[in-house]
Amino acid sequence: MKYYELRITALLKEDVKMIDVGSVLGRHINYCMSKNEILRDIHKSTLPKLYCYDYPYPFEADKTYKANKVYVFKLKTPKEYIAKEMRKVLSFYNTDKIKPLGCDLRTKRFFNVEKLLTVTPAVTTVDNRNWIVGNDFDLLWKRIDNNLEKKYKQLYGDPIELNGSAIECIDIKNKVPVTMNYKGGKILGNKFELRFKPDELSQKLAFIALSTGILEKSTSIGAGYCISRKG
Repeated sequence: MKYYELRITALLKEDVKMIDVGSVLGRHINYCMSKNEILRDIHKSTLPKLYCYDYPYPFEADKTYKANKVYVFKLKTPKEYIAKEMRKVLSFYNTDKIKPLGCDLRTKRFFNVEKLLTVTPAVTTVDNRNWIVGNDFDLLWKRIDNNLEKKYKQLYGDPIELNGSAIECIDIKNKVPVTMNYKGGKILGNKFELRFKPDELSQKLAFIALSTGILEKSTSIGAGYCISRKG
């Protein structure tokens, strides 16, 4: 299995706080997608969107990205055509806060993973509230499974029925929720380490998590972006 990774080099036109950076990038990406017919249709669709993005690097110790400084952020997708179309628009279009300087497309091969770590907070909503530590843990686990199953159907065209979960263990990495600004409000997220089972289907779902993120708002605030972790 292969996925596609864009590494976007960009200049920030003004200071952006860490709490805002996910939605700033989301607005930038959505604007760029609106300039491309194929990507515009994906953006408007209510189906799962098979891409995710992370936060700019290098991180800033004071949690504020700086104006007139160059950063790199990544966008991943299991669909080659999405990656190629994204490269066209993310290499070209400016927005009020972001000026692109370059966009490198790399093909990455998926190898079986034992663990995935969310490097941006993952978000899910239960009864109009964001899940936080202390809420129903089994419900969180089910939400992760359901999200991956929906993306599996979107990617491969066939539904699946899991005999249990693809995940053996979920470790919560934060004691208090991480706050992000979005559309004038606050969203609370959490960071997780996910241990996946070694069988073929579970690893396909790990591939989906790695290449599209987990849970909600991966394409609007960069939530639930995963990297693989050994051991």
